[in-house]
Amino acid sequence: MDMQTIKCQSCGAPLGHVIARCPYCGAFSTVKEEPKPAYTPGTDLKKDISNAVTSVKNAIITVINKR
Repeated sequence: MDMQTIKCQSCGAPLGHVIARCPYCGAFSTVKEEPKPAYTPGTDLKKDISNAVTSVKNAIITVINKR
């Protein structure tokens, strides 16, 4: 099925429903989409913070070594 997320006409934010089109008969139906978290707590955010800290640490070490 081809799926398209319904968006707010004012701001473009997803509204949590999907319009599904059957590739065989062309009929449309609306399916409620469960909200998804922006990140998985304890995994993705932790990894992103760790990567950011490592990048800053490496930049500081580079500056110190140039003195």
